[in-house]
Order: sequence, then structure tokens, then C-alpha cells
Amino acid sequence: MMDVTHNQTYSFPLLKNAEILTSMSDLGISICENELLEPHRHKDAIRHVFLGLIESGMGLTKQHLATPNDDAKKFIESLPFPDLHVDSAGELKFIKCSMKLMKSCGIHDFGIKDLHAPTAKRLRRQLSAAINLMRYKEDKINVYTMLHEEREKLIADLQQVQEENEMLNQQFEETKVESANEWNAIEEVENECEEIESEIAVQNKLQASIRQESGLLKKKANDLKDKIATISLAIQDAESEERKLATGIVKSPQRIKTD
Repeated sequence: MMDVTHNQTYSFPLLKNAEILTSMSDLGISICENELLEPHRHKDAIRHVFLGLIESGMGLTKQHLATPNDDAKKFIESLPFPDLHVDSAGELKFIKCSMKLMKSCGIHDFGIKDLHAPTAKRLRRQLSAAINLMRYKEDKINVYTMLHEEREKLIADLQQVQEENEMLNQQFEETKVESANEWNAIEEVENECEEIESEIAVQNKLQASIRQESGLLKKKANDLKDKIATISLAIQDAESEERKLATGIVKSPQRIKTD
């Protein structure tokens, strides 16, 4: 892993050739042991190695490096015979990107000589630094990926919770409306019950009054019955007495005279 101090000085392990070859293969960059041991005999191969490192570490393709930017194009076009300088502009861009990459790896003395007259010692150090940076970058990417996935999961969970909360709030509001309607209905029923109770109380009073009046009428009726019975007996007695008296009345005046 790459260490960074306050003055931007990087330390990195100096890798063995076998580890360099394995790591470069993992990065998809082709280099053999002979090229690593005798780089001055394989300058084109070393150039392709740095092109691969620039693409892996900086995301710049070979085509991008070969294409001058707008400022470079304007400068080239201002020169006599601009077609002769197109390749040199691409080469200059490649060298600058190589130096920038090596500087970011902790190699501050990288220069044109390392591309045109590379040495095994310096190349081993440069590739060790580049591999260390790539490993560091990969670790950071893995951490970023993991954190990004966790963040996306948390966002998804949060969205789900928000949706559930919104649904619960909606249900709560609907329940409030239903409860209010039910409460109004209950109040209406209670009011109706109170009215019925009042009516029942009135009817009870009326029934009590009717019972009392009915009792009085029954008593009067009984008294009348008793009077009628008494009068009937008196009439019967009178009729009986009348019959007795009637037997003693002389119906013929002649009979009275004879007697």
C-alpha cells in the first residue's frame, strides 16, 4: 500500500521481478522477463508498458494520447509545415502523461531518458511504484464500491421506510376521517336515545297518570255498583212490600159495603 507523508513523499515496496511480471499480467499489460532485465533492448515494448499504465491509471487511451488538444492544435497550425509536428505533439503528450503518472506514484525523477534509454534498475523501481499505485487504487475502488453499494441499499431502505410511513400516514388520516364519521353517527344515536328516553319519561308519566285516573274510575265504578246494588235491594224490598200491600187492597167497592 502506498504511504503519503505531509510533503507528498511516497514509499512503496521494491518488488521482485517475478512479482512484477505477475502483477503486470493481472493488469492486462504485456511484459516479459527479458524486457524487464534488458529494457534498453526493448524500448518499443517498454513504451507499450507505459501506454498500458497510463490507460489503467489515468483512463487515457492510446488514441487519446495521439490526438492533440485544442491548444496544441492551434500551436501546431501556427508553425510552418504543421503536418510534420503532429506526431511530435502526440509524443510530447505521452511523455507528459508518463511523467505525471510516475509523479503520482512517487517517482519524481522520471524523464525522457527513462523512455529512450531505460535501465533495469530504474524500470524495476518505476514498475514497483506503478503496481503499488494500482493496488492502492483497486483497494480504494473496492472500498468505494462497497460503500456505494451500502449507500444504495440504505437509500433503498430509506425510500421503502418513507413509502411505508407515507402509507401509514394516509391510513391514519383515513382512520381519522372514519373515526370522525363514526363519532358523529354515535352522537346522532346518543341524541336519538336521549330524545327516546325523554319521550319514554313523558309516556311513563302519562301512563302513571292514566293508571291513577283509571284507579279512581274503578273506585267510582265500584261505588256506583255498590249504590246500584243497594238501590236494587231497596227496590226489591219496596216491590215486595208493594205486593204485600196489594193483597190487602179491596178492588170492588160493593164488596166493601157488603162487608
